[in-house]
Amino acid sequence: MGEKGTLLLEIDNLSTFFDTLAGTVRSVNGVSYSLHAGETLGVVGESGCGKSVTALSALRLIPTPPGRYAGGQIRYRGTNLLDLSEKEMRRIRGNRISMIFQEPMTSLNPVLTVGRQIAETIMVHQKVGKRRAYAQALEMLELVQIAEPRRRIDEFPHQLSGGMRQRVMIALALACRPDVLIADEPTTALDVTIQAQILQLLRDLQKQLGMGVVMITHDLGVVAECCDRVVVMYAGRKVEEAPVAELFDHPAHPYTRALLAAMPAMSSQSGRLEEIPGIVPALHKLGPGCSFAPRCRYATQRCRAELPPLHAFGDGHTVACFEAERIAGLAAVPQAAGGGHATVAAQDAVAVAESSPLDGVPASGVPDIVGASTAAGASHAAEVSVAVDESLASGPDHAAAAAPLLVVRDLKKYYAGSRAWFGKGAPVVQAVDGISFTVGRGETLSLVGESGCGKSTTGKSIVRLIQPTAGSVQIDGVEITGLDAEQMRMRRRDMQIIFQDPYASLNPRMTAGQIVMEPMRNFPDADTATARGRQERVEWLFSKVGLRPEATSKYPHEFSGGQRQRLGIARALALRPKLIVCDEPVSALDVSVQAQIINLLTDLQNELGVAYLFVAHDLTVVRHISHRVAVMYLGHIVEIADRDTLFSRPLHPYTEILLSAVPMPDPHATAQRKLLQGDPPSPAHPPSGCRFHTRCPLARPICTQERPVLTPRQTGAGGQQMVACHVR
Repeated sequence: MGEKGTLLLEIDNLSTFFDTLAGTVRSVNGVSYSLHAGETLGVVGESGCGKSVTALSALRLIPTPPGRYAGGQIRYRGTNLLDLSEKEMRRIRGNRISMIFQEPMTSLNPVLTVGRQIAETIMVHQKVGKRRAYAQALEMLELVQIAEPRRRIDEFPHQLSGGMRQRVMIALALACRPDVLIADEPTTALDVTIQAQILQLLRDLQKQLGMGVVMITHDLGVVAECCDRVVVMYAGRKVEEAPVAELFDHPAHPYTRALLAAMPAMSSQSGRLEEIPGIVPALHKLGPGCSFAPRCRYATQRCRAELPPLHAFGDGHTVACFEAERIAGLAAVPQAAGGGHATVAAQDAVAVAESSPLDGVPASGVPDIVGASTAAGASHAAEVSVAVDESLASGPDHAAAAAPLLVVRDLKKYYAGSRAWFGKGAPVVQAVDGISFTVGRGETLSLVGESGCGKSTTGKSIVRLIQPTAGSVQIDGVEITGLDAEQMRMRRRDMQIIFQDPYASLNPRMTAGQIVMEPMRNFPDADTATARGRQERVEWLFSKVGLRPEATSKYPHEFSGGQRQRLGIARALALRPKLIVCDEPVSALDVSVQAQIINLLTDLQNELGVAYLFVAHDLTVVRHISHRVAVMYLGHIVEIADRDTLFSRPLHPYTEILLSAVPMPDPHATAQRKLLQGDPPSPAHPPSGCRFHTRCPLARPICTQERPVLTPRQTGAGGQQMVACHVR
């Protein structure tokens, strides 16, 4: 381990290019940064900006060809890693410099136990025997706080939850006690509660081991909470670097300001998010000037013609922008109560409008390019249904109370367990267990909770992608649970779904244009009855979701993950449905594109009156887009409230912990986080009584015996709130 402050890693003017048929892709273009022992360096930017390629370059993991290191140096403790042979590099990689990858399920070997994978790393680098390596692997699992490590060490990756798999990845990365840990989006795929656990674990391990950490992320809340310094990358270049507080308080580059402004904040009210016009340019078609100029509200002719060099902007603060000093004279970035920066771009726009145009380019010159039930269970369901109806009737005068579009009563979805093939006694997975709610016309109801709580199963049951076990689902007054296949097909026009993983839902043999056009062929209307009408609507939808017109001829595998998500959204919107189930629709998108999509969904709701059942784990997005929020835990709804009431006055202990776990985009925030320990129990063996009692800090004996009923509570502010809790 290095002594605190020791220089460990230097990226010096690094260029990493890829030679393709389309041209040379300049993924990393002259990037420099350093990392010291005990320090956490955040690297942020949109997808395609070069963050991960820079990190992979540091480990010499770039495939050559087509990749090549076109210039610069990568120095570890003074040694240029680009000069080492592959044999010498293996002694560094995974030993002195290690990496946590974004998706542990695809990074871990599915046919090896987690213990064997960790032990193999130790045996390769430390030259110890198998018995000693397994003992150290067990120590690592204990270090990363895996529950029951002696059992988990002999399990395979698919047997572990997402949070456990990420802990295994951390144990694997730290097995040889490296000096440098590169964490590539280590919490992106995790629930907010598990994310909080992992971030705290990384902080604790960093203090214990004294290592330097490079934190690659798109979540500025994570950056504010965990990092000491921040590097902002755009189109393969570093455009700004500063201490974390300085960057959030005084962002100098227009791109940094735009990223901060595009973030939905926990404290923000509904309204439009600030968008960054356009998309990241193709890295094989970069022009001579600043790559951000086509999207920048401050761009001058000089910006378009010359590449701005990095220059000092303050103590430890550098920026690559010709207009940085003038921009610094604008109003400071506001710090909302939750640390949000949602009004910075609006202030910038006002300031630019009030100033004289730059080189003849008006402030408005940037185009808006959006480049089996028991009697007791039935009784409980009846109580809940009555309570839901009464609560809605007494709530505020919005669409949900006036004209429900979707009515769900005592919905259940059970799955036979894996031992069903061996006869009776197989465990039944109670994925959704007797939930009731309504969604009004033009309303957004969000479902939140940890993975495995039943959110996505609820959504898929409602649109009959899976058949509910019991309960009632009415859409526009029609009971759909008993419809046959043809009847259900005719209802598909009114309900669509946006999937969490769009790649699995897109036909790989169809072009993007054909995918979006297919629903119009099956259900033509006056505007899409002709080929020309369909083509025009496809082009309109592509522009709305930020895809270039030429993308209509591409196939799904040619898109990035975020682009595929946008394609899935365009397909769901093609028929102007009454209800869309949005299953994590923005989870794979950068904050800038996320703002565009959230604004798009809001605009379409206002224009067409479409209702959304919005499944999400990002509570800042939920805070922004929802009218009401339902909190699920292990197949039950534990709290329902209108958005403002739930976020300002949560009643259920689980809701409190969920909200507390959200990282705030404010490096000065001092609120103490309430960590939720462990993973949720298995839905095949749910706890008796309140299913949260095994993790609840307020649990009492009654909580272990009786299931609490959703009961209306007086909010004192005209809002509606229901909670299932014996204590509150």
